Amino acid sequence: MPTATCPVCKQDITYEDRDAFRDHVNGHPRCGMCGRRFTSNTALGSHALTCHKGSLDPDDLPWGK
Repeated sequence: MPTATCPVCKQDITYEDRDAFRDHVNGHPRCGMCGRRFTSNTALGSHALTCHKGSLDPDDLPWGK
């Protein structure tokens, strides 16, 4: 089976097909403002507060939903 490194979590992932690898990458939370992906909702929240603090809607934060 092929192996690839996840661009988000840097884990080497062995996958059966491209869809399985894409599902892994897409499972990481994404910033609704810039599209960047993160390893956890906590990391996403920290990013949102530091990079987008002037334009935040509380519903955009991972814990706001």
